Amino acid sequence: IEELFVMENEEDRKYNFGGFINSKYAYTYTSPTHHSMFRNTLELHVSDSLNEDISWKASARGSYDAVFEFENFYSDRVEDNRRFEGAFHETYMDISKGDWEFRLGRQHIIWGEMVGLFFADVVSAKDTRQWVAEDFDMIRIPQWAARVERYMGDYHAEAIWIPFMTYNEIGKPGDDFYSVGTEPLPGVRQEFRSVNHPTRDPSNSAYGLRLSTLKDGWDISGFYYGSRDASPTFFRRFEADPTPTLIFEPEHKRIHQFGGTLAKDFSNFLIRAEAIYTLDRRYLVNDLNDSDGVVKQDTLDYAIGLEHATMGGTTLNFQFFQRWYT
Repeated sequence: IEELFVMENEEDRKYNFGGFINSKYAYTYTSPTHHSMFRNTLELHVSDSLNEDISWKASARGSYDAVFEFENFYSDRVEDNRRFEGAFHETYMDISKGDWEFRLGRQHIIWGEMVGLFFADVVSAKDTRQWVAEDFDMIRIPQWAARVERYMGDYHAEAIWIPFMTYNEIGKPGDDFYSVGTEPLPGVRQEFRSVNHPTRDPSNSAYGLRLSTLKDGWDISGFYYGSRDASPTFFRRFEADPTPTLIFEPEHKRIHQFGGTLAKDFSNFLIRAEAIYTLDRRYLVNDLNDSDGVVKQDTLDYAIGLEHATMGGTTLNFQFFQRWYT
């Protein structure tokens, strides 16, 4: 259930206020049955223009999951992670100078073209604690970034720098959709450590470049993005004393991504495509003889989509996507 609202200053109509209230309830019917979510979210934002060249926006989002008031299914770690949340959301200043655009602050940077998929959408962090797809405005977590854009005829150039990255919210062990769910071996316990976020220094910053053009109706772009992986890799080690234990330690390692997008409207159908080549991403493996349970792989992700709007107003969307491990 979602309610949107907008308020304006009636005196001089200077400030624009708005926001939404969102409530979501879920019940898990497989054994053991339990109430799994009753999350209530409130977002408020305000924006204004100082002059023709400078404008700003500030927003904050808070949520309260009331499921823990009447459900004892989850651990204290899960409850602490989900019961109360609050943070600045999109909060930035925009500056325009001729062909140049500058945006400084917490912002969404969206590079993808596909519907419901995040292939080329590599910059924004994500809330991955729910499996059922939500609106992307609820999934995406903005980054504190500096962005510079320049418009040159049919071309658009963009450069970004993220001094202190925001990473994916993956929840805590015992939550319904925690990133790692392995069956423990007989006589071996499992221990999941907290995420080891990189320190806030320049060597852990993220940066990217993107160039796009619109020619004869073809919207084409290419980009490079270097960052710590927003999604953690679960490194594994074994300790035999005093109790045989597999210890999982999530870490964010540096990766490099090269990609491109394409879109073209042929009046009766729309074609979209994305491809991203990722270097040095780590993947968890099942081989217990592997010393850290992780292998480094380069991967190619690509997606091709076809969209058609019928005369009756129905939109049909077909998408094929694949990951190739080199």
